[in-house]
Amino acid sequence: MVKNLRFLLMSMLVMLGMTVMADDLTVTFIPGETVGSNTTASGEDTMTKDGITISTTSGGLAAAQYRMAKGSVTTISSAVGNITKIVFTCTASGDTKYGPGCFAAQEGYSYEDAEGTWTGNAASVTFEAESAQVRATQIVVYVGEGGGETPDPDPEPEPDPEPVDAVKATCAEIIAGADGTVYEVKGVCTEIKNTLYGNWMLTDETGEVYIYGTLDAQGQPKNFESLGIEVGDTITVKGPKTTYKETVELVNVSVIAIAKKQGGDDPEPSLKNVTVAEALAIIDALEPKAVTEETYLIEGYVVSLDEEFNPVYGNYTLNLGDTPNAAVTLKVYRAKDADNQKFTEDIVKVGNKIQVQGKLQKYVKGEEVIPETYNAVILTVDGKSTSGINVVKAVNRFEGAIYNMKGQRVNSPSRGLYIMNGKKYFVK
Repeated sequence: MVKNLRFLLMSMLVMLGMTVMADDLTVTFIPGETVGSNTTASGEDTMTKDGITISTTSGGLAAAQYRMAKGSVTTISSAVGNITKIVFTCTASGDTKYGPGCFAAQEGYSYEDAEGTWTGNAASVTFEAESAQVRATQIVVYVGEGGGETPDPDPEPEPDPEPVDAVKATCAEIIAGADGTVYEVKGVCTEIKNTLYGNWMLTDETGEVYIYGTLDAQGQPKNFESLGIEVGDTITVKGPKTTYKETVELVNVSVIAIAKKQGGDDPEPSLKNVTVAEALAIIDALEPKAVTEETYLIEGYVVSLDEEFNPVYGNYTLNLGDTPNAAVTLKVYRAKDADNQKFTEDIVKVGNKIQVQGKLQKYVKGEEVIPETYNAVILTVDGKSTSGINVVKAVNRFEGAIYNMKGQRVNSPSRGLYIMNGKKYFVK
């Protein structure tokens, strides 16, 4: 009898040990084996393996290395237990470009040579590529082992964290402010770019800021439509500032207040129409590498294409002139369609007359100065709209309320770009 009890006890201990071991999990992400959808470090991307999800606000998780763009926020979350350790193996060392030191400092994170390591105990961990892009040849995520303290089975309740004080500011003050600062700003929604994550433009009388990710009323992402935000609404938001390339963003904002769009009258369109020659003169007056604050509408002819259309990238780099054979041209750089989405068909050819909307910049490469557009979209090709933008010749074809690009209601629109029933229209 004693022998049988001893055997039973030993069996129970073995089973208990197996159960503990089963709670430990190591998930290794290797480029080419577990991938997202982006081959370049631009746009949101996500990949999942064995209950671990890695998502980034701007990155390429289907590239030769995992790429997390400068200014992006990468979140690693677990549905199978708390994460206790994360190890990045990068293509560069220290805080040089692509190295682990390009992530912003945070509790539990350190780096040495080409390896960055976070230790702690959390269901979700975020990393901001603060100083430069980070590239990793391997990401290893440990659940229940490898660095975290064993959680107390009966912990004392922790006090609620102190709320982060937001700095109330205008768009101009945010643009001039420091990355990482949490700002509160009130402005008009002038354009919605992504209805899942909630990417949109907020504009006030001092400028505009790109809202990159909007949390719902419960503080959760990917539920933007539940807020009911429309172009023309006046919205107060709070969130941290980041700068991606030259775009100032507030990331994963919380919505404090929404005031639905009201009537008003401002017949002046927000776009300024210029010829190619006028655009070149504006750029010539800029400082090197400077970008205009204003957005322009430029009409001209495609003199040449810099490269063949590639459906993977879905954009055009071309040279625009005031005539089909112009010797002096403006470079239109990586322009997308009128909804700022990838082109799905090759519709732009040499000789086409097109309308381009975008800012202007004096781009400098080495000692060469290249006048070009910045964040441009192609509105029309030979008078035909691209994607969801409709070109209308007469104002009386509008049905319903009309808003300019500032979200203000307009009774008598003149030439320019307007919004009606959630769509953009260009009035000739």
